[in-house]
Amino acid sequence: MSTVQMNAEIALIDDKVKMEALIPGKAPLIMDYVPPLGRGEGYTPLELLMVSLGTCYGTTLKFLLAGQLKKDIRDLSVRVEADRATEHPTKFDAIRLIMNVDSPDLTMEELTAAAALAEEKYCPVWAMIKGNAEVKTELTITNRKAA
Repeated sequence: MSTVQMNAEIALIDDKVKMEALIPGKAPLIMDYVPPLGRGEGYTPLELLMVSLGTCYGTTLKFLLAGQLKKDIRDLSVRVEADRATEHPTKFDAIRLIMNVDSPDLTMEELTAAAALAEEKYCPVWAMIKGNAEVKTELTITNRKAA
């Protein structure tokens, strides 16, 4: 299997734990922790993990549904809910992805099949998390009339 090199530079930018991440060609990203460790002026690493998983899953499904199956996807949203351990390491024990797809021509069978492909093969963030936290999905389809 071949690999692609990726990199990020992360630097401390205050007297607590506020950090800035720089990825070539991208806007800076600020991370921080809540008081007293930090000042709460940025995203926490676990918040970014939730966003990464939800975005990866959502974009993978959008590609599979619209690109591969040629479905009319009018809107797509993902809500990520997670249960965090209270003792160190305070990792996620369970994550729920609540996905809604607005489409006039998508069936639940098609959405379920695409979700399985995303989970088993195409979503790299899911692959990184699998086996480390329980991840469950809730899939719904709406069909709002086009404006």
